[in-house]
Amino acid sequence: MQIPPRCERPRRQGINGPRDCGRVERLIWFLLAGTRGGANRARILAALRERPRNANQLAEALGLNYRTVLHHVRLLHEHALITTPAEDAYGAVYFLTSQMERNIDLLDRILRNGG
Repeated sequence: MQIPPRCERPRRQGINGPRDCGRVERLIWFLLAGTRGGANRARILAALRERPRNANQLAEALGLNYRTVLHHVRLLHEHALITTPAEDAYGAVYFLTSQMERNIDLLDRILRNGG
């Protein structure tokens, strides 16, 4: 089995110990293409790739309910795909994590092919 080029980087220490790219890639596939709500999570990640935003800005830009966006943002944050310097603060601005940025081509494939 040949390892994709993005996996050749040294293993990084994540919040739950070392993470290999295979695990991260499976997590992204599961969250974006394998579960209900994955399409909205993919849209949120795509919007955050354009520029950092808070939950209200995401809701307006994507035409989604604010509470729906909060649910998806919490899930993405819990799985370390997005981050914010202001934990649980009202109006907190979200960014893609470096882990997600390293796997941005996977997001593009999922958006392009619908999973």
